Amino acid sequence: MLKRSQRSCSQARPNALIPTDSSANCTAAWPSAAAQLAGAFWPGPLSLVLPKADSIPDIVTAGGKTVAVRCPAHPVFSAVLAKCGFPLAAPSANRSNRVSPTRAEHVVDQLGGRIPLVLDGGACDLGIESTVLDLTGDTPTLLRPGMISLGQLQAVLGPVATAKPPAAAEPLKSPGQLQQHYSPRAKLILVEGELDAALGQADVAAHVIARTAVPAAWPSERWHRLPDAAAGFARELYDTLHRCDRLGAETILVQPLPDGDEWAALRNRLNRAAGA
Repeated sequence: MLKRSQRSCSQARPNALIPTDSSANCTAAWPSAAAQLAGAFWPGPLSLVLPKADSIPDIVTAGGKTVAVRCPAHPVFSAVLAKCGFPLAAPSANRSNRVSPTRAEHVVDQLGGRIPLVLDGGACDLGIESTVLDLTGDTPTLLRPGMISLGQLQAVLGPVATAKPPAAAEPLKSPGQLQQHYSPRAKLILVEGELDAALGQADVAAHVIARTAVPAAWPSERWHRLPDAAAGFARELYDTLHRCDRLGAETILVQPLPDGDEWAALRNRLNRAAGA
């Protein structure tokens, strides 16, 4: 079964979502690194880019020679895969460059009337897209950071490179490699320096995403407090961006994120959402 959302094939690659026992049916090679990573992180939010098998249609890979494979941990989709018994090609259910959905209502907001069915498995456990690792070169290369961090990958494999931005004419091996991606309708601004100083220059009509309590001078309905921990922040980030859009926000200010490996994927998503 192939599902396609409102996106250009040149802009994104859907992941092939697969049961753990059918990896060889999707790929032309299954190196020892793939076996190690699958053993450590599957089922879970890790997509592995490998040479595609001849049986995988070109429409799945936008004509490319590689395919990203993943075994999801969510019990509802695991049950769907078990019933199917064959791989499913499933891009994220959002319009091109827009915020990924983490709840069924987000899908309906963006694709209502364009797709016949939404399977509601509840809110996403992690909140952001999977880590994507390319295993087709001499050195494993991180194409998109996720909640499985670079450090965790290195603990299993040893050296892991980080991908450079793709050239304009170069086919994308992974979603999330465009400079602007995951964007709300509102203008998203990443605050540099102290949040209080930025608030002093901002219009109070702006919405704010922060890890601190709302100041007395700021309208509480336009202040969205997220957890201090990276995992909790990730779980709520996209839902909060969708909420800002539903509330008619024109501008969203985001408090600077902490340094550290566990925040790398969130910095990546917000930089791309802001087109930075």
